[in-house]
Amino acid sequence: MEYIRKSTLRNLGTSSLVIGLAATCSALMFSHGAYAATINVPGDHPTVQAAIDAAMSGDTVVVAAGTFTENLVIDVPITLQGAQAGVDGCAARGAGESIIDSTGSQLELKSGSAGAVIDGFTFSGGGNAILSSGGPIDNVQIRNNRILAFTGSGIFLNDSGNDITVHQNLVDGASSAGGGIVHLDQDNFDGFHLTDNCIVNAGNGTGFFVDGTRNIGVSGARSPAIVGNLFDSNAVGANIGRLAIEFASISQNTFSNNAYDGLQGGPADSTISENSFTSNGRSGLALTGFGGGGDPARGAQDNSIIQNCFTDNVSEGIFFSSSQSAGTISTNIVNGNNITGNTTGVFYGGTETIDATGNWWGDASGPGGDGPGSGDTVDGMSGAGSIDFSGFLAVFAENTPCTPASPTFTGVGFEAPMDNGPVSVKKNRVLPLKCLILDDQGSPVTDIVAAPVLQVVFTPVVGPAVDVTGDALTAGKGSEGNEFELAGSNWQFNLKTKNFTASGTYEVSAVSGDANEYIIDPGCHGSFVIN
Repeated sequence: MEYIRKSTLRNLGTSSLVIGLAATCSALMFSHGAYAATINVPGDHPTVQAAIDAAMSGDTVVVAAGTFTENLVIDVPITLQGAQAGVDGCAARGAGESIIDSTGSQLELKSGSAGAVIDGFTFSGGGNAILSSGGPIDNVQIRNNRILAFTGSGIFLNDSGNDITVHQNLVDGASSAGGGIVHLDQDNFDGFHLTDNCIVNAGNGTGFFVDGTRNIGVSGARSPAIVGNLFDSNAVGANIGRLAIEFASISQNTFSNNAYDGLQGGPADSTISENSFTSNGRSGLALTGFGGGGDPARGAQDNSIIQNCFTDNVSEGIFFSSSQSAGTISTNIVNGNNITGNTTGVFYGGTETIDATGNWWGDASGPGGDGPGSGDTVDGMSGAGSIDFSGFLAVFAENTPCTPASPTFTGVGFEAPMDNGPVSVKKNRVLPLKCLILDDQGSPVTDIVAAPVLQVVFTPVVGPAVDVTGDALTAGKGSEGNEFELAGSNWQFNLKTKNFTASGTYEVSAVSGDANEYIIDPGCHGSFVIN
């Protein structure tokens, strides 16, 4: 289903100073670190573990397609490469998988494994498929794997490690008895990246779980990132703890069809942007410290929730906890989001004022509930004012995953006298520019909000073309600035020519007034010269 040689140095002896020096130079020149080995399974060793045991730091163990009933242990920084290395685990993959099929923990990362890479396997069965039992495990990469049929966690990292990457894995929790199917314990995981994974079907548990005390933050190399993942059909999509994550980018994920919340927890100083929160059984996003009102460090604070889509969630699009320490929940801001089709748009049961300005609530009249309109409701127990919804948008917020694509209209071309090559115009005359714009059904477009705009490029007799702006674009009667106005079925601009005095050709075009609303392709084009 698609979701999208271990080398050893010989005893060189000391029979001769010359021989000893030569041997030393040879050891330096041909040290293992400079010439890492590739070890094949079953070509060089019959089992995967035998190949791992033979490997040294920097070696690559290449495992052919087939099923291997083994419990693997890695305690050296190697690359363990399956038959599907480099192929996205979420995508449909051809025949030929390197399958690890065993009970218990199928792959164990021990102290010494920092820098190891696990790439391109299917892990099937077992309790915890990939487990750490010793650290640190800095720079470990788990990528392009399919992790299936486990009863515990697909990935359980129980030891600290900076700059760990979990990328393009399918983690299917259909057989899991509960807990987090991708689970980080309370150790330190600064610079952790969870990117482009499909974390699905944990109906009895949580897709991604972490808890600790700001234990996922900025490392020396990078900030944490939860980007591009699918969290679908879990009990909870992702639980990022009471106060675990800080300074993170949580972006471009899809949280959908989870029985309870799509994303819940208490991040700090993070950006939650360009995500889709869709059809979750409770909240799309729940910002909460899970109680803990006496701890000012606990819970969601100083986060920016921007350019997301909250759609068709059963309880509310966004839930703000009222049980955090005073003055913390109101440090979060919610701006530029599309909040539509939820039972409640935003819910907050406390007395602080939360900035939820500049959002689209599904209707030009604004939010309902405490708001003045008929869009998604704003619900605050303290009444109007607990959620500041001012400056609500009359159209969809831009640059979100659900922002409608701008329609493309066709400009038929300027009418006479601009319809048949360059026009010779006397100075100080008015040149009428009439452009007919058609939609994809061939009907005239007359109801756009931002009128088309005149663009003029001047090509002199000698020299490069230049854009003409400022006073040269002086509108005729009935127009404002350089905008066209609707006249019948045409969009018309009355162009005064008195300020166009240089010798050369003036090329004129009708272009879209707002590319986020519509695009004119091709536009209306023409040219004129002054005589």
